[in-house]
Amino acid sequence: MIATSLKLSSAQRTPSALRLLPARVPKPVGRCPASRTRTVAVSAERNNIKPFNGCNCYYLLTNSKKGYKDGNDLVLRTLDQIKEVGFTVIRAWAYQDDPDPRHGGTLQYKDPTDGQIKYNQDMLDGLTWLLDECQKRGLQLMLCLTNGNPADYGGMRQYVRWSQNLQNQYEGGPDVPNGAFFDDQKAQQLYQNYLVTMINKYKNHPAVHSWDLANEPRCKGDATGNKMNRWIAETAAFVKGLDPVHPLTVGVDGFFGPSSPGQSHQVRRTLKLSLRP
Repeated sequence: MIATSLKLSSAQRTPSALRLLPARVPKPVGRCPASRTRTVAVSAERNNIKPFNGCNCYYLLTNSKKGYKDGNDLVLRTLDQIKEVGFTVIRAWAYQDDPDPRHGGTLQYKDPTDGQIKYNQDMLDGLTWLLDECQKRGLQLMLCLTNGNPADYGGMRQYVRWSQNLQNQYEGGPDVPNGAFFDDQKAQQLYQNYLVTMINKYKNHPAVHSWDLANEPRCKGDATGNKMNRWIAETAAFVKGLDPVHPLTVGVDGFFGPSSPGQSHQVRRTLKLSLRP
């Protein structure tokens, strides 16, 4: 079995099935100057798997957009810095659904003319460029596929807005409750459609290290954790059907359950994946 921190690292072997078990948290090994985020090393207990050091750097995708010179230069400097300090894996966003212009463009968007979800080719080209630049430096990306919390860059809340035809929040639309995604089957289907597109497009790129189902998913109001656990298990199986090769994790944080009733909307920090080869 391989134990991994769900927040910042991934197991080096992927499961054909997934179970949720309590496990030990690996010891932190450093901080990435690029993102000031703690990193952890994975402990590998069999299959001759090598540990890795990684860091979190959320802004790489939006600055990799094709034609965005200042952002591209920032990305190259950041990758060089990460390489210099000895990290080999970077956890980075592979989503940007928030149409707020302050975020510099979306990777996917809802076309107002026909209501269909479409993709921004400049952003896709930017992600390809980012992966290519990582490969040149011997780096790999753990690609995080949607956002749970906070509401920045779209994510689960944006899928609910699309599903329920809600106005965007920056345009005066309502806030979407934390956890609404887990009760909205149409929103979950839109997310799965995105998984099909992104995983099939990038799974054969040598700079892809692993997939991360979501950044900080939370389900306020479900103190049992059953809704989120069920979603994690179902979605992990869906991803493994698309890509049985790469490691898979989920970026959960926090606590839930009777031991911490004041934090019932979060997910227990010690949650781990048990992986079977």
